[in-house]
Amino acid sequence: MKKTIAILLVLVIAMAGVFAVDPVTSTAAMDITTEISRQSKIILSSQTAIGTGYSSFFGASAITPITSAVPVATTAKTPIGNLHYFTNSTTGLTATITATQLTDTLAPEQTGTATTTPIKYTVYVGNAGSEVTYVTGAASGTTLTLVASGTTGISMGVLPMNVQLNENDFNNAAVATGTYTGTITFTYTSN
Repeated sequence: MKKTIAILLVLVIAMAGVFAVDPVTSTAAMDITTEISRQSKIILSSQTAIGTGYSSFFGASAITPITSAVPVATTAKTPIGNLHYFTNSTTGLTATITATQLTDTLAPEQTGTATTTPIKYTVYVGNAGSEVTYVTGAASGTTLTLVASGTTGISMGVLPMNVQLNENDFNNAAVATGTYTGTITFTYTSN
């Protein structure tokens, strides 16, 4: 009987391993999502240093934009500021440059009729050797590629802007108030 009990005990112990319950393992998971909106911005500034990231364009320490007219008093190529750009678009960023001629309307008592004497000029954007130009009076704007398609992450940079007045127009301009004004416009597009 001792043998039988011993054999039964051995069988029970061996069978316990065969019928042992596996520990319960389970997981809980959840998905999260976020949406990143396309953000692009151009700032025209007298600052030459490029900012460092998002806050340079959208935060409290953003680049200071030019808010008043920049005087140009010569027919030499004259620095007028810098174009700072930022985008998180992977499809690129372009800007179209247009500009109005410098004009000053003469008062009728000076000429007998109201007259506008325009001064044409050329806008230069970019570093020497790779500048993009726009001449006032052109039929359409000039396209400037700031960020090429296929980039990843954020892209930002700064390009110098210069203006050169048309010498003939400048030398032959009539004086009324002495102040001629024009506007340079950058229309930017995240492609």
